[in-house]
Amino acid sequence: MEELKNYLLRELETMPKIVKRNLSRIKHERDVFFEIKNYLEKYLKNSYVRERLVIMHGLRGIGKTILIFQLYHFLVNQKKVPENNVIYLSMDRVVRFTLEDLTTSLTTYTEIFHGESIANLNEKIFLFIDEAHFDTDWKTAVKSFYDLTDNLFVLVTGSSVIGLETNADLARRGVELPLFPINFMEYERLKNSVIQKKGMGDKIESLIVKEDLSTIIDLNKSSSKFKKEVEETKKNFDIELENYLYTGGLTETLEMNNKLEIRNTIFSIIDKMLRIDIPEIKSLKTDTI
Repeated sequence: MEELKNYLLRELETMPKIVKRNLSRIKHERDVFFEIKNYLEKYLKNSYVRERLVIMHGLRGIGKTILIFQLYHFLVNQKKVPENNVIYLSMDRVVRFTLEDLTTSLTTYTEIFHGESIANLNEKIFLFIDEAHFDTDWKTAVKSFYDLTDNLFVLVTGSSVIGLETNADLARRGVELPLFPINFMEYERLKNSVIQKKGMGDKIESLIVKEDLSTIIDLNKSSSKFKKEVEETKKNFDIELENYLYTGGLTETLEMNNKLEIRNTIFSIIDKMLRIDIPEIKSLKTDTI
């Protein structure tokens, strides 16, 4: 237990520096950031909202941890939430360095920094759980936290496996957000600061899903404007599109210019998915992959 206390103290002390270092070269956010930011703002105004539990899952390398850092920065630097009210637990590190689980970690944290049990918290706490699947009992822990107090906002992230593991109890309590690879517009925003007005994705969805042909003219205008904005950055649109496709939609490969390095990174991610993530699905066995 002493090892866990020391670990939590170190994490609290170093978190602002880690966030600052990781965000130093990142000027913009993915679309999903604004969705979760909206949930946070609603919760800051009113504790009794359903969206105080968000479960976000997706492939390796698509920016889940960076998204957490951006949300941490938003709360601490823009909303002035005290640092010790924003808890970041990367469960792979917690398990590796302390051999403790999620329940013990949060219980210890609230007792150290707030002198209260979880049930008796008297101020709003924000819990960001990264790589949740490293604690095999994460679902029970999160459900328990959520039910004990309204003074807790929980964001859970992990591999796509946790999307398959999410049960009806958790789904009923919160919001499930699958995180997909970045699209081309997000790529240009993150890579070249080309900011496209919101709504283009909704129009594409209306055209494909609802067969709303009235959106074609608007889409044509929007896409032409987007192409012009890309080329105003002194970039060739077709080459930019090709470069985007090479990244595989991964934020991890966004700053890479060497195609061999990008390919090797993607292959490494696929290898880890096959060796680590997929075997975690209890209905599958390694010899069936």
